[in-house]
Amino acid sequence: MRRSRKKQFIILIVIITLVMSLSVAYAVVSTTLTITGTTEIIASNWDIHFDNIVIDANSVTATSSPTITDTNKINFSVRLENPGDYYKFSVDVVNAGGIDAMIDSVIKSPDLTEEEAKYLNYEIEYSDGTAISTKQLLNSGATKTISIKIAYRDDVSEEDLPSTSTSLSLAFTLIYVQADDTAEDSSGTTAPTATVRLISGDLTTPGSIVMIGDDSFNILSNDGTGVTLLLSYNITENIVFSTTNYWTDSAASYPAYVYNENSNLYSYVESYKSTIQSLGVTVEEARLITAEEIESLGCTIPSYTCPSDVGTWFNTTYFWAGTALDSIFLWSVENDGSHFSDSTQYNYHYAGVRPVIKISLSEF
Repeated sequence: MRRSRKKQFIILIVIITLVMSLSVAYAVVSTTLTITGTTEIIASNWDIHFDNIVIDANSVTATSSPTITDTNKINFSVRLENPGDYYKFSVDVVNAGGIDAMIDSVIKSPDLTEEEAKYLNYEIEYSDGTAISTKQLLNSGATKTISIKIAYRDDVSEEDLPSTSTSLSLAFTLIYVQADDTAEDSSGTTAPTATVRLISGDLTTPGSIVMIGDDSFNILSNDGTGVTLLLSYNITENIVFSTTNYWTDSAASYPAYVYNENSNLYSYVESYKSTIQSLGVTVEEARLITAEEIESLGCTIPSYTCPSDVGTWFNTTYFWAGTALDSIFLWSVENDGSHFSDSTQYNYHYAGVRPVIKISLSEF
């Protein structure tokens, strides 16, 4: 269709809306159970939003450029004057929360009338051309880029051109819900939940939460190739560090890191290492925390205190460190407010085993 032919225009006002919904199913049954114990619930948040709008270079100039409002809506308007004109942009859908999500429904409204469809086309798809459909997975921490295009058809016949200028209000709505075992990736195959995933914070900030399988860890440090993690709970309690003072002759000076295969705690740490590796994750090292790592968090010797923000995740259990203060006493971390203390190697009251592991950044 040559542009010199009959010239009409369409004014399109398009609203893209991302609606977030978390569905929780429950059974209506009632009974009474009494269980005494301690449970740690790791906080998870629901955060799916738009980010990073990129406009196609060959698009017509919008009368109102796309803007993100409230993180989950995009509004814009555009004027299409000639057959072949179009407006196209991409935008990221980001799952910044700690919950895997999937698409519950894709709503395109309104449906074009038979007459409108002769000269207008509008579509939404992933940026690689893959169709967007229900059940598609958006893992925690993942981003998918979608593309929106509104086009004045270039194959329209003269008799199908609109006789007057037309104003249309169009909308796309994506509704996400919590993923279940019916979730699929964009190729239509069932998509497994990532074994290693960042839940909150980032990969460099101490205290940030990482999940490996169903276990929660806090980041201690990141050396640029690997991440050192502290398990968020004790794997066992009330264990004597050693039945003999095996490090006296080997330690040139104190404090010294004395944890090794002779410790009574060693078998517990190695067993846990095997558990994580059975998930397909390579554990570069498994050990106890060092005094230097405790101090790196801002905890001080000899005042035995830690910053309040560290206390919210670090001193939640009473556990052994691997560093000896002298030939008798070892460092331990308490959950009673003092945070950092020393105990004899023979002490088995309360102190438990809380492994430290290191994994490669490539696992994420």
